[in-house]
Amino acid sequence: MEDSGILPHTWNSSYLVMGYLILALGSYLALEFAGRAGSNIRNVANRFWLVGQVLVFGHVLWATHFLAKMAFGLNTALTVDYRFMILTGALTLLALFPAFLVVYTGRFSFWRLGLAGTVAGGGLALMHYVGRFGDSAAGTEIQVNGWLMAAFVLVSILVSSGALYLSRLVAFRGMQQLNRVRQVAVQTGGALLISAGFFGAALLGMASLSYRITDVLKVGNAAAGADVQLLTLVTIVISFLLLGLAVTSVLMDAGRSGDDELDFGDLGASAAD
Repeated sequence: MEDSGILPHTWNSSYLVMGYLILALGSYLALEFAGRAGSNIRNVANRFWLVGQVLVFGHVLWATHFLAKMAFGLNTALTVDYRFMILTGALTLLALFPAFLVVYTGRFSFWRLGLAGTVAGGGLALMHYVGRFGDSAAGTEIQVNGWLMAAFVLVSILVSSGALYLSRLVAFRGMQQLNRVRQVAVQTGGALLISAGFFGAALLGMASLSYRITDVLKVGNAAAGADVQLLTLVTIVISFLLLGLAVTSVLMDAGRSGDDELDFGDLGASAAD
């Protein structure tokens, strides 16, 4: 039995709130890592912070897209392919790392920023759609709205460019001249803007997809099927564990530099010189 209707869905607000919280915290910590990476990533210690920034930022972006997918509640069972989960995580990191290298190395130009933003934003868009098409909802097939997809890709590139620019700003000497209160204010404001932009992009990516019913019987029979809540819970727990590890790294670095206010330490300032 076939039907050409679109399968309705409802948003899970709890997953959306959790996704934004993870993204906002991760964005702030990524900027903290940028300050410690400084402008000279040829230094081994500086490269450690750059890699850490990519890992933290990449994970929270991936987790946010995953939670947005889980928040997009369908009235049928959703089957998640774990191989695609691993693939999308790898795609995120493979897009972000070269983008950060382009921005952190060489003389700054908007051409370089645009190139890096395109690599990062395009990679995130690819991650989103690869992950979504790796899943299947019983009795349906995915349809893509071309206009919304194009808008999603464009927003992803623009927000990625903004995030990369802010990371470079924090990493270089200009931020080091501010006192700690102003640094925190700039990073907090930047993290909120970055997270709002990427969160909106994730929702736009989900809005570009719809599920056309191809078999009403399969949809009905699978309505009480496999539960992905455990997988979602594991993703949330791992995300907060990673964020906790990032906070611990910042605290340890602040302690080694003798700064109780979680300042950037000597790495960024010395690299800027």
